[in-house]
Amino acid sequence: DSEWGLELPLEADLLQRLGRDHATLSDVCNDVIFQGVVTGADYVFCLEDLGLDPTNRMLRRGRHRRSGVETSIEDAILYPVVAGRSDIQRFTCNESTRVLLLPYEKLDGARRFSLMSRQRLRKDFPMAWKWLSRYRDELEVRTGTWTDDDWWGFSRRQNLEIFQEPKILVPYMLDQACAWLDGGQHYFVNVTTGGYGIPAPDWDEARYVSALLNSRLL
Repeated sequence: DSEWGLELPLEADLLQRLGRDHATLSDVCNDVIFQGVVTGADYVFCLEDLGLDPTNRMLRRGRHRRSGVETSIEDAILYPVVAGRSDIQRFTCNESTRVLLLPYEKLDGARRFSLMSRQRLRKDFPMAWKWLSRYRDELEVRTGTWTDDDWWGFSRRQNLEIFQEPKILVPYMLDQACAWLDGGQHYFVNVTTGGYGIPAPDWDEARYVSALLNSRLL
């Protein structure tokens, strides 16, 4: 009925004392630890970042990671992606080399993102729409039920909003804990480049928590 402890006796005693005398991570983050977004087709939505298009600074160059096809997409609909363990080390993170095409927006007065309409994409992000339309057949055969009005959405639209807020990012598949405090709008994309996030509404407190997660003790 309780957890299985795999620690050695000295470790178990230490963990029991820490758990008894100090707040847990669950207490600090109000039980909110969130996973990266799941697109269902990372090779379409997550592109290698080739930098701003020199012919049009409103566009950013991207490369399809499977075929090598290059394109230009509106920079305003792209967000930086960090690749979990290969990018994040204790306290630091490499510069992002990938971008996420995010066809969602927060409407006036809404708390959650909604999928952009076909009309909105065609009008304001025609290059992004052209790219998505190129892979429509592949997007429509992903797991799930797709219609003519939503086939360009993610398989799971989880946590889209919270990744645009300050947060602590922790990669998965680690042999040593590391965390990075992100004040920007970096995304984890599971499964290809993933991990977990911890909300950081209080910046000073988040710096302290991040330091603890990076400590030798933890």
